[in-house]
Amino acid sequence: MLKMKSRHVAGTITKKKKSVVVDVCRDLAAWPGRHLLEGGEHRRYFGLRTAEHRVIEFECASQREHDMWTKGVARLLAIVDGRKRFA
Repeated sequence: MLKMKSRHVAGTITKKKKSVVVDVCRDLAAWPGRHLLEGGEHRRYFGLRTAEHRVIEFECASQREHDMWTKGVARLLAIVDGRKRFA
């Protein structure tokens, strides 16, 4: 379960969304223009595919951070999948 919280208009309006994560998309293309930022060439991107067939994209500052997040989420999904098989 992915829980996201976004704030709009200086924090006066808050939206909360929940999505069921079904897969990790490890290699997404860089967002247009992100390479122009300081350290932009080292940034990595991944996405989480939801049950609603959406891909929610995330940006990581380094390859190490990218690996930590993608392996961690994949491991959690494998644990949940294993529990479903034995239930």
